[in-house]
Amino acid sequence: MTSTITMMNGRSNSTSSSSSLLFCSFFVFVFVVISNEIKESNSFRIIPNHVNTNIHRRAGGGVLSSLTDTVTEELSITTNESQNRKTAVVVGGGPVGLAAALTLADAPHRYDVTVYESLNFEEYSAFDPAKAYLYLINERGQKFTRKHTALHEKLRALSVPSTSGFVAVPAYPKAIPEPKVFSADPNNKKKASDDSGRGTGQIGNEIAEEPSYWIPRHVFTNMLYETVQEYEQKRIQSASLLLGSITCCFGKKCIGVIPSEDESTIVVHTEGNEETTTIASSKHATLVVAGDGMNSRVRQSLLENNNDNNNPKCFTSIDKNYEPKEFLVQAYTNPDSNLRLKVLLFPSNFTMLDSTTDTDTQVKTTKCSTAYSISGKNTGPKNFLRLGMLPMIDEDAPYRPANAITRPDHEIWNIRTGEEMRLWFEKNYSPRVNFSKEGGIISEAEWDRFAKAEGIRFPNVQYSPKLQISTSITNEEENTKNEKNDCGIVLVGDAAHAFPPSIGQGINSGLDDVIQLDKELTESSDSSNEKKRSLSQALRNYEKKRVPETKSLIRLARFGSPYQYSQPHYIDRIGKALWLSNITFRLLLNKLSFGLIPPPMIMMVMNKALTYRQIARKADTATAGIMAVLTSILIRIFITKRI
Repeated sequence: MTSTITMMNGRSNSTSSSSSLLFCSFFVFVFVVISNEIKESNSFRIIPNHVNTNIHRRAGGGVLSSLTDTVTEELSITTNESQNRKTAVVVGGGPVGLAAALTLADAPHRYDVTVYESLNFEEYSAFDPAKAYLYLINERGQKFTRKHTALHEKLRALSVPSTSGFVAVPAYPKAIPEPKVFSADPNNKKKASDDSGRGTGQIGNEIAEEPSYWIPRHVFTNMLYETVQEYEQKRIQSASLLLGSITCCFGKKCIGVIPSEDESTIVVHTEGNEETTTIASSKHATLVVAGDGMNSRVRQSLLENNNDNNNPKCFTSIDKNYEPKEFLVQAYTNPDSNLRLKVLLFPSNFTMLDSTTDTDTQVKTTKCSTAYSISGKNTGPKNFLRLGMLPMIDEDAPYRPANAITRPDHEIWNIRTGEEMRLWFEKNYSPRVNFSKEGGIISEAEWDRFAKAEGIRFPNVQYSPKLQISTSITNEEENTKNEKNDCGIVLVGDAAHAFPPSIGQGINSGLDDVIQLDKELTESSDSSNEKKRSLSQALRNYEKKRVPETKSLIRLARFGSPYQYSQPHYIDRIGKALWLSNITFRLLLNKLSFGLIPPPMIMMVMNKALTYRQIARKADTATAGIMAVLTSILIRIFITKRI
């Protein structure tokens, strides 16, 4: 190698040749290292967008300059981050909690996130018959999944489109109808955008409209957890501090939150069991996200905390406007509130007896990808039952959940033995479904489990009037305040709003909360924004925008589809008849006015271009118009009679 270089330079001095070789080798080594760092950083979205643009220009001497600027910026950011890492705690490891963790850890936020989940990992990841319900991920929820390409592809692969078939099976001996197939409109397209991501097939600047997706809750939760693991693997492989970490702690129950002594962070207290000992621990964080459900312990801590300024644990020391009573949930009773649900596990692809004529019968095999509603023969207020089965992707699954949703006074809640339960179902569904003891489709063990299961109750429609608490600072202080003293707590998902599943917006509204939080935090961390906001300002803006949405969502939950789960009580039948009359009347007005009068509220939910607030406003406008017309008619009739 030395002789080659010597001959090329026409030199005979060996010392000079060695020096030249050493210099060239060092230059090549430095260039390769820098190039690999930039390539690796770009793969994991470490390099800021404006730096990427400069690198790809590659004009004249701009390449070396861009490389130098990139390395300098990365070293600068790395040094700053290592000295002052932002920390966040997410309480609750459900789908919304994991979505929040992914959002906070990823660029541009780069929080080191700790997720506390009260269930141990075995319980968390396993199928639980008590929570065997399905999510319907619509366009609102897909705004989040499309931000993570692999996650969205898994969603499409492991779910069933809402365009699948549905069969309403009447009580025997009526014949089983053919499935109703809901086909998507091929002409329904929308403009491609950053929010829409990748659709089912992009053509030019338009993508075909994607359907909503049915997916079991535990499958979607495990899918998000896998995405967290994949994110962590990429972060570790990138060997960079420019992305935040995510640490999931299972079997850790939050018992309360308080401000730190120096008022710079929030302290999250947890406890967990290790063998036979309960271990208490605490974690300091600048941001705490409460994703721990409708019985949120974080929200309860904010409610229980008093506003005594002499109390060092009082949040008034952080937020001068703090009022505990603002975190008291506003609850409303709905027709579907307090309904009880428990799940009977059928085998997948089970058979049902169909009566095609008065004398001829045949056996029909069900499909997991088709939804079913199977009515029994009983018709009384306390013994009528309709089993609901939502679609599943796996035709070879060992079970098919069947939801039994009833009023609390239904007969099945008084049956405590498996054999009694089997006899009740056999009498109600025979011969449509084979529930016999010998050769029946349900095992003895499953009958015992179902009989003893307490199930779950649908909640009241409820929401928290206040969604965050954060450091109180004035606009003048914001320009000079040290970020170390900026901290806050924010509510998302069921911790902020909860309601029965009748309108299918629970998971979607929770993911929508995370999208809005991401947007506000992005603006607060955007270095190109001259009016860069603090964390507390971002949380206040989140609350300002989400509170009106939450209130409109609650109205939608109360009045949108309150009789979704048809119950046989007379008051329920009367209420449903009145509700259907209202829906029919509004649909008729919508058609007669050529769309000038909006359709019913529940139908506008399908329009993802409308926010919940816009839906509520349109419904209010239609109601005001209808009331004005009816009032004018009544006045006219009254005047006519007087004359």
